Amino acid sequence: MPMLEPLKLTVEQKNLLESEEKRKAFMYTGIAMSRNNEVTLRWSRSTILTLINGAGFSLLGAQLSNPIPVLYLILGIFGMLLCAFWRILNWKTQLWINYWHSCLAKMEPPAPELFVFRVFTGKEWEKVNEWPTFHGLLNFLPYTFGFLWICIGVTFAFVEKKEPPKNPTTIFFQLNTNKGGVP
Repeated sequence: MPMLEPLKLTVEQKNLLESEEKRKAFMYTGIAMSRNNEVTLRWSRSTILTLINGAGFSLLGAQLSNPIPVLYLILGIFGMLLCAFWRILNWKTQLWINYWHSCLAKMEPPAPELFVFRVFTGKEWEKVNEWPTFHGLLNFLPYTFGFLWICIGVTFAFVEKKEPPKNPTTIFFQLNTNKGGVP
């Protein structure tokens, strides 16, 4: 049986092969940086929108002593729209993250190579990405804030304006009087 000789490459072929490996490494680094950038943007957007929602609730809390139904209705609608926008941003960001993940997964060696470390494919990757996913849990925020805005907009927009009590003892006397108790 004849022995096979190792493939002999010319200097030019070796240089081309090395430059191709460098190109793949640069592409992998660039794609990984793009993916990480999207994740960072998602966190930043969620933080900013959480703060905006908190500021809106603070504004409404400051108005509780002198409620203005139109203000509650306007802020409730604005809050709902803001949360819908937030949800769409999370959805589009996740699409980009999935795209970058698929690009990185395509660059990894095929599955039959047993002793190769994989980051974006394999059983461990699938196990980490089972429900509940982090993306799914993060979407809980805009849904929760949106629900609260709907409740506030509907509840306080249609409540008639009443004068708040002047002091805490007035509340006690009003409660006792309504129940037929002695003031």
